[in-house]
This record gives sequence, structure tokens and C-alpha cells, in this order.
Amino acid sequence: MRVLCITALLTPLGAYATDLSLRIINAPTSSTIHVALFDSPDAYAGKKALVSKKLPAQAEATELIFPGLAPGRYAVRVSADENGNAALDTNLLGILIERYGFSNNAKANFGPPDFDAAAVDVDADGQIVIHLR
Repeated sequence: MRVLCITALLTPLGAYATDLSLRIINAPTSSTIHVALFDSPDAYAGKKALVSKKLPAQAEATELIFPGLAPGRYAVRVSADENGNAALDTNLLGILIERYGFSNNAKANFGPPDFDAAAVDVDADGQIVIHLR
């Protein structure tokens, strides 16, 4: 199992920092995982991620760490690009046909869940587990 550490999220000097570990389950090993971390409802709605990353899916679970986050509320969106076209594909009815997931395992109903449904409080080192659907 490979763990990817994203080091670009250092908090200002003197600020309390925490690490957030993300574990993604149920991704096809041939897929590329796209992860986006959001720190506010406006950023989430505008798809302006604090950090985004893509990495190859791993056999049992794909893991990565967001180090040095300031305490607060964060939401994570994850998708698996199963066919390598760098897009989250839908069928003719607009229903997603590639796997996706959100922090809190929030459910999508005719669109992504809102920030509050997906948000998790980060105030100590912790782990989020996302099961892709």
C-alpha cells in the first residue's frame, strides 16, 4: 500500500497544525483517483479546491495524507477515472457511471451533497474513510 503525503498545506508559524489521513476504498486498480480538499462552502460550491491531487488506485485501498492543516471544517470529493479520459463520465440520462465518493460518505442526490453534508471537523490527527460508489 502506497501512502502519498502532500506537503503544500503548511499552516502559518505558531498555528496549531494537524494531519488528515484519507483512505479510499472500492476503486478499480486500473483507475486514476482524483481527490479535492475544500475548506469552505464557497470553495466547495465553486469547485476551488484548497488542494487537489490525482494518483493511481491501489489494490486494497488508496491512502494519502494532508499534513499541516489548520483546525476547521473540510470536505473531500473523490472520483475514479476508470477509462483514462480525465473526466467523470455519465450515461445518456446524466447518471454517473464511474465511481465517486465524499467525506462523511455523504450521498449524492441529483448532484453532489452540499458542503455541510460532506464536511468533517479537523481538530486532531484523524482519518477519513471514503467508500466509492
